[in-house]
Amino acid sequence: MQRSTYKLGMTVQTTGATSHVATKRTLPLLVESDHPEQFSLFPDELGGGVVITQDEILQLSCVYSRFYEIYISRLSARLSDQFDLTKSSTRMLARRALVPLIHCFMDRLVRIKKAIDCAPGQLTTPRQELFPAPDTVEAFEECSVTSPAFNQSVIWFVGRVWQLPESDSVPEKQPFALQVGFKNNLFDLYPRTPWGLIKNRWLKLMALLPKSRFPTLGMSNATGAFFHHGFYSKYLGDVSSHWPLAVESQNRTLRETLFSDAFIKNSELSEFLAKLGLGVKEEHRAYEILGEFLRLYYPTSLLEAIPQNMNHAAQALRPFKKKALISSSGRGVCASYVVAAAKRTGLTIVDHQHGGHYGYIEDMSAVLELEYPGVDQFVSWGWLRLPDHPSVKGMSVIGLPSPWLSERKRYWAGIKGGGEREFDVLLMPNMMKRFPAAAQGASTARIDLIQEVGASLKHLVREAAAQGIRILHKPFNPTTVNLLAQTMQELESIGGSYYVCEQQLDKGLTYELVERCHVVVWDQPGTGFLECLSSQIPTMVYWPRLYNHEEVWAQPIFTELERLGIVHRSVDALLDELQRFKKSPHAWMNDPERASLISRFCREFAWTSDDWPEHWQRYLDGLSNG
Repeated sequence: MQRSTYKLGMTVQTTGATSHVATKRTLPLLVESDHPEQFSLFPDELGGGVVITQDEILQLSCVYSRFYEIYISRLSARLSDQFDLTKSSTRMLARRALVPLIHCFMDRLVRIKKAIDCAPGQLTTPRQELFPAPDTVEAFEECSVTSPAFNQSVIWFVGRVWQLPESDSVPEKQPFALQVGFKNNLFDLYPRTPWGLIKNRWLKLMALLPKSRFPTLGMSNATGAFFHHGFYSKYLGDVSSHWPLAVESQNRTLRETLFSDAFIKNSELSEFLAKLGLGVKEEHRAYEILGEFLRLYYPTSLLEAIPQNMNHAAQALRPFKKKALISSSGRGVCASYVVAAAKRTGLTIVDHQHGGHYGYIEDMSAVLELEYPGVDQFVSWGWLRLPDHPSVKGMSVIGLPSPWLSERKRYWAGIKGGGEREFDVLLMPNMMKRFPAAAQGASTARIDLIQEVGASLKHLVREAAAQGIRILHKPFNPTTVNLLAQTMQELESIGGSYYVCEQQLDKGLTYELVERCHVVVWDQPGTGFLECLSSQIPTMVYWPRLYNHEEVWAQPIFTELERLGIVHRSVDALLDELQRFKKSPHAWMNDPERASLISRFCREFAWTSDDWPEHWQRYLDGLSNG
């Protein structure tokens, strides 16, 4: 494995086959390849590709965040003049498009430069047709994460910065097939009974009665909890935010005006490109090609079709008289329009936590760049401290019990404890995406670390089998299985009779899965870990910090979790604790010091309460009177 370094304001590592450097030859730069006569931009489980390290991702997140702010400020001012909208509204719309577009361009730019440095004078770009511009930013995001054809086209597109010679086109790789029959178990909160069906019908009728309710953009996994406890008959009303999104033909004149050279150029970008190692001519071409990229791929649904979609959003809000808009589901394009319309009329924007990582994991870029901006108040699962980031300026945080976690805790109350189990461990690792998402930060697993993830899994299964610990492995989804195909085969061989891989890859835990295993083991402290802790399901984390880290202020409590055998940095520590658990599960779960620590951790990051409806009623009453 050959490694070379250069300065990007930090040290950068690049990986590629040794023969790439040792011998002069023409190497087509492909999105994926294990052929010795080709160069792969992205790594796979067997090696190759170029890698952006964890430290580099953290630094790039800060750099990209400054780029977003510069371009959002510039474009929102122009959109405000063009469409006679408030800047608070156009900032929401500009951000929703610019963050994924700029991240995609810059990420591929950095990777191609690293590939060039690894194989200087040897790379070519296969001749490509332009990938058709998606009409929506969601479609663009899907292409950037899943489509080899799109990413191969971007390699050719961005490669023109260095005027890489063209080579013959290559056969198009296909996206992975989607799973058939997928179910999200996180939404299972209540048993299906005749009385439950009658109650649901009654609540639906009550929700239709004309009352003054808060407009909501969906409450994510907490929707069922709010509905079950009558909030949709008194406090909450769904905004109709799924209209057929208007799209238009591209207005070339408008796009040339908006994404001009003056719009693109700025000192921050110039400094970054220089540190990346671009010469003056390459820097100039980078400006031109970034402008061309935005003119081509900026979605019409967020530009030419702004008037129609803003009108739909305004109509969706018209029935509501409350002065706050509540959301808990991220930012789809229609939802972004509703928030923009709410901003225009002066509504308070309230967002509600809908998963783990919030408050304790470093560099949650997708949340920092696409969820927090524009929010006036964020309702957390107990924590109050925000990171030092421009997107959170002016946003306050209030902690309330999580309706979803509180109801899932009740859901799990009937789980059978103790007794013999088929497996010692239910292994629940995180997902791996085929290509970098936007905005990709340092809080989630990514393709750069696929070799380390595969090696970590094999090491865990090998050592567990040696100690007679039986593992039921539930990969996150079929994409992860496809990316780790050889690793999955090796795990079967390594684990032998002590290892079984679950085939139905639905999301989340089920009674059947939990009752087959003694302990649920995660590879990072995410939503499922919080659910297990708050529901008193035996759980541990094997967390070597491969792809994410805790925030500095959360380090003390995670150190305590390590000391008491809940979080582990090494396989040896995890297996030792599992053996202690097996000797006396009841004593392990009821150890006073461990139970007290779990209670403190949950109160800060996974607050549950049987009285959560009262907490939320008081909060919403105060919001009504505020």
